Amino acid sequence: MRTVLTQAMQFYRRANNLWRRVRGRTAKDEADAAVQTGAVWDEFCGTLNAAAAALDFPGAPDDPFNRAEGFRYLTRLARAGLEQFLEYQYPAFPQLRRMVHETVKMGADNPDNYYQNCVIDGRYDYRIEGNRGTVALLSFATKSGHYGQGGGMPPVDEVDARDLDIGSNGELVLHLSTRKQAGNWLRIADGPGLLIVRQTFLDRAGEQRADLKIRCLNGPDQPEPLGPEQLVDGLRQASLLVAGASALFAKWSRDFQKHTNELPLFDPEVSIAAGGDPNIAYYMSHWRLAPDEALVIETPVPD
Repeated sequence: MRTVLTQAMQFYRRANNLWRRVRGRTAKDEADAAVQTGAVWDEFCGTLNAAAAALDFPGAPDDPFNRAEGFRYLTRLARAGLEQFLEYQYPAFPQLRRMVHETVKMGADNPDNYYQNCVIDGRYDYRIEGNRGTVALLSFATKSGHYGQGGGMPPVDEVDARDLDIGSNGELVLHLSTRKQAGNWLRIADGPGLLIVRQTFLDRAGEQRADLKIRCLNGPDQPEPLGPEQLVDGLRQASLLVAGASALFAKWSRDFQKHTNELPLFDPEVSIAAGGDPNIAYYMSHWRLAPDEALVIETPVPD
């Protein structure tokens, strides 16, 4: 499903670019017209409407309670997409923010994790500064592409805080760029990309999360005002996030039903392509229990 969706999105972009060239119109011309006519809103709402098909995916529950949760899930994806691709779309002015949290669940997110992310771009250099805190695990990962673009999010680089030079009081500085830097450094892709910060708690009450900020070192002084092109692109990516994420996880949920009440290792290549951490082994499945049954999972604790 994800492959088909990705191919369709890529075909749409190529065909649209070709059609513009044939007609002698630029992307700006198309965006101006879409805003003037309202077509931008029609496309956005149409994609959201199509995303509801995920609730009818084979294997999806069809009782009123679960369908209500399904529609709420779509609204949460829409909220996350609009914030990500409209309000925080500028890689020259990055902000570490929580796209997935207590009231926005995307799929397969870990409740013991505190996720932060921001859009980045290889045209710029960045620096993360702050305090490492005492959270059990802290990692930084860069991806090529980002949510809403299609094509997956191939990993670019990843570093664990245990491999960084950190001050005696927890001071942390991490440089991000396409070219290697002295000190703590994380490589980023040449084009658009995404930074994902994962903080994993073993004891939320007793551990303090890392306090981090990111800034661009060589960008413009202030962002450009939102224009038609940015609006069209932002709404398109937000709606494609809703459609793509819901379709992807509907398929995963159906596939998990092939091994109900078992817990096999999830394909690492699939999880990494979807933005997963290459250092995490993912075990995911489907369960079905009677009221008087419980599912017991036994596993040795890894080193």
